[in-house]
Amino acid sequence: MKILLNKYTPTLAKLNYLADQDAIVFAPLDTQKKYEKYLMKGNRLPKIIYLEDYTLPKMISIIRESIDVDSIEEVLTLDEHYMWHAGFLNDYFKKKNSSYLVNSLFQDKYLMRSVLFEIVPQPMFRLIETQKDIELFWKNTAGDKSIIKPRFGAACVGIKKYSRGEQIPEKFINSQYIIEEYVDLQKMLTCDGYSQGSNIIRFYSHEYEELLLGTIGTSDEFTVRTNSLYEKNIPFLRKIFSECSKVLKEFVNDYSIIPFHFEWFFDENKGEFVFCEVGKRFGGGDIPNLIQRSFGVNIFEEFWGNVFDNKELHPSTDLERPKFISATYCPYKKRGKLVSAPDMELFEWTDEIYVFSKVGEESDGITSVVEGDFIAIIVSETEEQHNQKLSKLRELSEQFIWEERFERR
Repeated sequence: MKILLNKYTPTLAKLNYLADQDAIVFAPLDTQKKYEKYLMKGNRLPKIIYLEDYTLPKMISIIRESIDVDSIEEVLTLDEHYMWHAGFLNDYFKKKNSSYLVNSLFQDKYLMRSVLFEIVPQPMFRLIETQKDIELFWKNTAGDKSIIKPRFGAACVGIKKYSRGEQIPEKFINSQYIIEEYVDLQKMLTCDGYSQGSNIIRFYSHEYEELLLGTIGTSDEFTVRTNSLYEKNIPFLRKIFSECSKVLKEFVNDYSIIPFHFEWFFDENKGEFVFCEVGKRFGGGDIPNLIQRSFGVNIFEEFWGNVFDNKELHPSTDLERPKFISATYCPYKKRGKLVSAPDMELFEWTDEIYVFSKVGEESDGITSVVEGDFIAIIVSETEEQHNQKLSKLRELSEQFIWEERFERR
């Protein structure tokens, strides 16, 4: 059976020639009357499925719900605008072990969200191809806040917030950005590890002290640490593990070794979580280092060894527990000229320290979460000790004195 994506009239595509073929046509709902008129003229048609919202996630949903995937021979189109839709659907449902396809799912936020539509909780989203897409987004969301993010990007680069009624610049209307609901959950956790195919082998979770996007322009720092849920709510963390498995099953269909870095918004008290994104890599903030210090596992050494060993691995059956609380702390650069900084000797008590800001340098301030005065690693045995060390680092960060002496370049 072949699926044809046809946005225009049945007359243009001469669909009467498909009437006796094993074919299904996906057509926009607003073209239904044209199909009915085509039939009234004595023409015959194959099966037609009308989509009210003619978008990739809706097409994926219809195929999952209404079609025997194993019976699909090909997805095709005569419409240049939908060539990549047809190509993606064809590869996703017929060639899931394609390296290009798998890497695209981990990188392209629109493909990522489309494939996970109705699979895991995630914000409502839409690809911005025209102004109408923005209008349809606001029509179908109850919230008043949105996020616009590039399809390709990391570390919050290029992400902007917009409210209902606020004018969205034309530079975003080019099929390279998506608009999605602002998630009103104030915590974010990460899940790092690797899988063999969709079977998770290693899984470690950390949390951000604040949402990363929220720290840019409104906070002076970011901190990522061993997840407190290991002590406070392990059943909730097991649920997140299960949701990560769902994602991997949709993305991977072979037995290759896949590194992963998931980000989830969450509220453990309400039992709520929302998928943010996943990358085919390990997380920033020196998370592999935190894993080794808290769990005693050199994740890079083990990962690369398994990539080249080509042997079957045993999936993880439960969560490993940390022996220590490890954290990365990074105070952001400020706008201006750095006129004073603390002596390196004051950092000797930390487990690792990397100082980037130098007296005399000038800065426009931060635009992403990778620009800081220094990065410190601290390891603690208790929450109380962790908080004490974190407070000490914050005191040291205040000794980086920036004076605003120049106009923004």
